[in-house]
Amino acid sequence: MISLAAASGIALVELGLVLTPGPNMIYLVSRSISQGWRAGMTSSRAWMRWQRWVTGTLLGAIGIKLAVDAPTPAVSI
Repeated sequence: MISLAAASGIALVELGLVLTPGPNMIYLVSRSISQGWRAGMTSSRAWMRWQRWVTGTLLGAIGIKLAVDAPTPAVSI
């Protein structure tokens, strides 16, 4: 079982990661400033599509792994 102190530390680190702008945000802001708001919105939509694809792929792989490794496997290979 994870302790409350460890969970609090993890939550604090995650909050810092969420609040810190990453390379994607710097790219979107610089593109919006240099080429206008429409270019920034286009880049933002393309980035969100890519993130949804990666997230769906990872969650699908995790789901398959959990189904195969379950104590009574839901799927046999």
